Formats: sequence, structure tokens, C-alpha cells
Amino acid sequence: MTRRTIMALTALIAMAVIFTASAYFYRMRTFRRTDYALNTVITITASGSGAEAAERAAIGEIRRIDAAFNAHSQTSELAKLNGSPSGEWVHVSDELFALIEKALKISAKTDGAFDITLKPVSDLWAINTENPRVPSDDEIANALGKTGYKNIALDRDKCAVMFKKDGMELDLGAIAKGYAADRAAAIMRKNGIKSALLDLGGNVFAIGKRADGKKWCIGLQTPYKQRGQYFKKIYIEDSAAVTSGAYERCFTENGKMYHHILDPKTGMPSESKIKSATVVCPDSALADALSTAVFVSGEDGVEKIAKNFKNLKITVLLNDGRVMEY
Repeated sequence: MTRRTIMALTALIAMAVIFTASAYFYRMRTFRRTDYALNTVITITASGSGAEAAERAAIGEIRRIDAAFNAHSQTSELAKLNGSPSGEWVHVSDELFALIEKALKISAKTDGAFDITLKPVSDLWAINTENPRVPSDDEIANALGKTGYKNIALDRDKCAVMFKKDGMELDLGAIAKGYAADRAAAIMRKNGIKSALLDLGGNVFAIGKRADGKKWCIGLQTPYKQRGQYFKKIYIEDSAAVTSGAYERCFTENGKMYHHILDPKTGMPSESKIKSATVVCPDSALADALSTAVFVSGEDGVEKIAKNFKNLKITVLLNDGRVMEY
């Protein structure tokens, strides 16, 4: 073998090594995409070949769900259901039916601490608008008369929903974001992604582990402190971590702070003495709903919720500073 041949072979081997290494590192490159939907900023971080395309597909799915289940959009499927009179069966899509059915089952197992029928009450408070206000006792009492998860009837065979009271309306905001995370994660997995983190404004879903093989680290925000100050860090993989807290959406009137997490029994912001409630489980929609239920139930009700549902972990920060884990 001549010296020239040896040099040529050496060069070819070096090029092959460089190409292989470049291909590997490209596959492991991390891509990040930020968008806005479901009334929050969405950030998806993913590694691997096809990550960019998978992120675009996931964002598209989140937007589709937002358009279908937005209670405040006149063109959404949910809005059409909300406009129906009591006593009338309304045919809905399989997807909407399944989500409502799931929500009602969660309501039953949390003693009504989670309730998708609170829209007449939350509309009075208008906390998510530029003009929030404290409704009168009479207004709240009247609105509560139009609520109650037991006042929804389902016909699975006909895929139909019926309201039992006049003026009932549903708001899926406390479960739809988690459902959107589930669907987006499923699409990314279908696209071959094995490492990603989806952050839907407090609803986080981890696919696999990080590109370096470590679990994803999620910081639990200390309420009323500067962003990035955490009272605890948790580590997750192939699970959702959803936090409910009174500190994100609130307003002050006559020196008193009012937040957006309403107690279905009183129609008032929950006074459960919980500052922050985080639920971790593989089902993001369930974690989303249960984080609200835990927040409303308070310390006395958390243990019962933990026993009623499997494969979940609960972290609660109480007003007195104690951190409880279940």
C-alpha cells in the first residue's frame, strides 16, 4: 500500500468520524419554541432529529384545542354548548364529551372541589379582565344557583350533554390546559421525540429525561416572591407537574386581595390556607384538575384526594410556611 493510499484512507476515516459525530450532535441538539395560546405563554424545549417539526405540530395541536374549548370565544364548540337551554340534549364531539365526562368524575371524587360549572360565578368576578370587581352577595347567590357538576347529564350512546338548570355554562380552563399538554406530548412522541419539556404557563410536561440523561428539574415558585425564587425543586420524567396558586391572577380592592381560584361552595376565592398546590402524575389533565381541587380542599382534604387517585404526588405550601408532601 503506497503512502498516498494510506494518507487518502486516513483522510476518509477522519471525515467519516467527523460526519458521524456531527450527525450525533445534530440529533441531540436542543431546540426551543415559544408561542402564545390558552391565555398563556407556551415554551417547548426538545432534543433530537425532527424536534423543530415536532414542536410546530405540538403548538398547532394546542392552538386547535384552545379554539375548540375556549369558553370565551363565540365560535368555539364549548361556547355553542353553553348557549343551549336547560333540558335539551346537545350533541357534541367525542373529544369534548370525553373531557366533560372526565371532569365530572374528578368532581365526584373530590367532593366538588373541582367544578367546571363555575363560569356564571367567575364571570361576575372578571378577574381575568382589565376590570375585576367584588360581586355582591346577592349576585353570587344567584350565580351559584346556575352551577353544580351534578346538574350536568351525559348520554354516552348519543354523545350528548344536557344542562339541568337554566343559565348553566361550562369553563374547562382548569383542565383543558392539562389536556392540551397531554395531546401535544403525544404528538411529539409520535414524531419520535424522546426528550422534551412542554411548559404551558404552570402546566409542565416532561417527555423522557433531559438530553444529558438527567431528570428534568422543576422549581416550585415561592408565592409573592421574585420570579425564580423557589421553595422546592422536584425532578420528573414522563410526567406532568401542574401548580395552582393564588399569586398569579389576583386584584386588590379596599385593601383586600382576591384571587381567581373560586370555592364552588361559596363562590368566593378559596380561603383554604394553601399558597401553592402542585400535583405530579403521568396524566396532565388530571394533574391540572387536581391541583385546583387540592388548593380548594385545604390541608384537611388533601389526604383524601391523594388516596382517591393513584400514581400521583402532591406538594402543598401552606400559609404558615409548612411544606407538606403526599
